[in-house]
Amino acid sequence: MSVYAESSAVLSWLLGEPEGGSVRDAIAGADIVVTSELTLVECDRVLIRSTVLNALEEGDAAQCRAALNEAASQ
Repeated sequence: MSVYAESSAVLSWLLGEPEGGSVRDAIAGADIVVTSELTLVECDRVLIRSTVLNALEEGDAAQCRAALNEAASQ
């Protein structure tokens, strides 16, 4: 099975939203995961904006960024 990981789905996983678990499971179970570089940029932008607006602690944003980079490297 191939999966296209788009920004809002990836962010729901990274930020621990209710549907994030199913996103994580779909990505983990996929044979091939495809996304655009724009998705990675958009996700990073949301993490930066969330810390600037104090909606997310810098340490939590760093953990999300690390998880995103790990997933993207695979």
